[in-house]
Amino acid sequence: MKTEVGVIRGATKKEVLAKKFNVFMGISLNNKWFTKDNIREYILWGLEHTKERFCIVVADTLQAINYRIRSNYSEQSAIRKALKKGDEFIRVINEILEELPKEKRDLVDVIRWRDVKQDASYKIAFSVFLKKFETDELFKGEVKKIVKDFAERLNQAYMREEKIEKLGMYIIEELP
Repeated sequence: MKTEVGVIRGATKKEVLAKKFNVFMGISLNNKWFTKDNIREYILWGLEHTKERFCIVVADTLQAINYRIRSNYSEQSAIRKALKKGDEFIRVINEILEELPKEKRDLVDVIRWRDVKQDASYKIAFSVFLKKFETDELFKGEVKKIVKDFAERLNQAYMREEKIEKLGMYIIEELP
């Protein structure tokens, strides 16, 4: 498998390939692409193309929003399921990292969504996006369009407006 640069935000492909930035991989719990082999390839690619460090973000409790809204889990059940699936990904990532030489392993940070949410810059940006979502109908409409487009790709074209708005929080949490 050959790993390639996909979507780049805030930089050019040339800059990324020139190792101008520390890069990261976000792992979405329900994305079937994230097999052990693909994660391994992505880590190797990241280590080859990062400036100094490579970070893996396991978006576990972020996924709890989907469990709660799409699958009607209670809030606590959704969080428990998300953390359990997050633990499974952490285990796989650690197995992969153990295969690497120590000097490569030491360049990799593995964090969970709660770590992202604790970051001061994240908190500031989140509050800005949340306020915008609550007060700007145009912005709210764009976020809801993202949710609707994603639902269509999953063959879930019909969804009540209430669910669409609640799923918009996934986008709002992810934007910062």
